[in-house]
Amino acid sequence: MLGFASAAALVTIAMAGPAAAVETFDNAITLSPTQQAGAWYTDRYAPAGFQSQAFFDGDNRLKQTIAAGDAQTAANQFYNTQGRKYDLPDGTLQLSIDLYVDDAWEDSGKRMAGFWSTAFDINGDVSAYPIIEWTELENNGRFRGYDVNTGDWIDMGLPNGFAYDAWYTLGITLSAGQVTYSVNELRTTVAAADSVELGNVILQGHNTPAGVNYDIYWDNLNAAVPEPATWGLMILGFGLLGSEMRRRRALIAA
Repeated sequence: MLGFASAAALVTIAMAGPAAAVETFDNAITLSPTQQAGAWYTDRYAPAGFQSQAFFDGDNRLKQTIAAGDAQTAANQFYNTQGRKYDLPDGTLQLSIDLYVDDAWEDSGKRMAGFWSTAFDINGDVSAYPIIEWTELENNGRFRGYDVNTGDWIDMGLPNGFAYDAWYTLGITLSAGQVTYSVNELRTTVAAADSVELGNVILQGHNTPAGVNYDIYWDNLNAAVPEPATWGLMILGFGLLGSEMRRRRALIAA
């Protein structure tokens, strides 16, 4: 098993391209109702809460709150997807983030948390919406990826040793005309629909017409513009780093 230093070194190699950024949510973030550089702005409908520096499970996290008071009618279901968006540097090709899968979500029968992006083609037009989400629909908890070509969902299942009340690293990588979704060691790939870059990251929760109350915890958002030769290493590296960071925090907490 790779130690923390070895996993970090692998990611350093993978991120040797012209731009890389990491957000640990240890500092205050800027919120905005409309698109603004450097701010998390509303996508569809603003969640009840979107707070960095929220201490949870031994560290500062981003806490996203979905509240029954924001429930929209069935006729207005589009706005029951409630989240915020952040614009990325030009040429971003890879994203990853840690998501805490809460045991309170088990058997909820609904969509819980979504890690989204907007992809653009060479003309700067929207070409796709890559998405990984945790869903409990049919009371069957699992990760799934969105097929940007057909509009279908691809069930990815569960990573090795899955348990609720634990962190999982979600990744979206755009390369060689394909979008690769990853959750720890899980992988699935779809055609990228002429996409050449990822323009933003969107963190979504899901309300219902009846209204629900729950929190989503996110951490360690990574965005990078890699060299082409490092794409494969980057997909592997972020998964390893996420696992090692969680293991290290668990040891510190113990």
